[in-house]
Amino acid sequence: MPAESAKSVTGLLDEAARNFLHGRYDLAEAIYREAANLLEPHSLSVELARALKGMGDVARMRDDHSTARDRYTDAAALFAKAGNPAGQASAFRGLGDLRVLQDDYEGAGRSYRNALELSRSSGDDTGEAEAFKGLGYLAKTQGDIAAAEDNYGVAQRLFTRSGDLLGEAGAAKGLADLDAMRSNHEAARNGYRRARSVYVRVGYRLGQAYAAFGLGDIALRLGDFDSAGREYREALDLCETIGYRLGCANAAKSLGDLARLAGEPAAAQTAYTDAYASYQELNDRLGQAGALLGLATVRLTAGFSRDAEEAYRDSHRLYRAIGNELGESHALLGLARTAEERADPKEASSYYALAEQSYRRVGHVGLAASCEAARKRTEFVSTANPSSAVDSHTDSPERHLAGRDEITGSFQSSRNTVAAPVRDT
Repeated sequence: MPAESAKSVTGLLDEAARNFLHGRYDLAEAIYREAANLLEPHSLSVELARALKGMGDVARMRDDHSTARDRYTDAAALFAKAGNPAGQASAFRGLGDLRVLQDDYEGAGRSYRNALELSRSSGDDTGEAEAFKGLGYLAKTQGDIAAAEDNYGVAQRLFTRSGDLLGEAGAAKGLADLDAMRSNHEAARNGYRRARSVYVRVGYRLGQAYAAFGLGDIALRLGDFDSAGREYREALDLCETIGYRLGCANAAKSLGDLARLAGEPAAAQTAYTDAYASYQELNDRLGQAGALLGLATVRLTAGFSRDAEEAYRDSHRLYRAIGNELGESHALLGLARTAEERADPKEASSYYALAEQSYRRVGHVGLAASCEAARKRTEFVSTANPSSAVDSHTDSPERHLAGRDEITGSFQSSRNTVAAPVRDT
């Protein structure tokens, strides 16, 4: 291909990447395809690999996981053939992001580690930082706060060293998520605001939505319902504008959280039901578990403890199936509160103990301490009044949970005091 034409193709690829950043996915895909059509006859494998990787990114954002996997795999092969480890690493990072969305955490870890090794071998500091950010995202999704903090911290230092403001903002947003999970509200808010300022400056609308979700969560926890509503609606508007269905489902769940805490159970149930249906369509088990957790809390608050128990168990089952121990902890806490509502302090104490142990394993010290206090309180009540325990739950909580192999479907017939993390890829 003549040098002039090659330059033109490079320009097309850069233009497609800019449109992708700004959330114009249809236009980005059209330009990537135009570039690929120009390239294929001339076998410029690096540029063609860039186009394929870009098309994989678009497919992932459209929830077309099969196409995304194929594009990333083809791109990685072409980059390898061309001897371009940095490009190959970028394709592996795409596969890692995709596999997290598919709840394939083991596969995601392999992809991110492959990307890290390739970036290091080529001296690509930015690529290395992106790989650490991916590992932080994976650990956060699994509820491993300590590992997430380590990886995001390394990513942030590398991004700062290389002068990558957008990457640094992404790492700051990830660390803010962890601060929010630990109830370090001011630190989280500062991190989200810092990330948002960069996202607005470069026109990264998806990033702006992520920051709005985070700021909404902080406002909600502090009882500022008006601010939370504004942030969640902004996130929803941004996700609708760019056509990001997972983000729209997350917004529905967040609005359910807001309605629940604002004392509007009917609106909360509607929002959670809408979110759950969207997550089902997307085959997103993490989202389904979070929506069930929210609905269970609505039911418990309304006094429907048996219905709440079923939803908490279904949520626990989903979290356990995908290996998200933080989510499991939240569901166990809900089951403890449900048992206490049913005046069964013995079972409540057992569930509080399980939740306490689980929270400690994932590094959530504050909630572990709260569960410990509740466990001691319910143990005292149970010991002081042995007849207070009901007779309908003779099995231990561990055995009762282990014996349920299927989701009960209780959600179909009719979120949680600590929100599950929102996915951000």
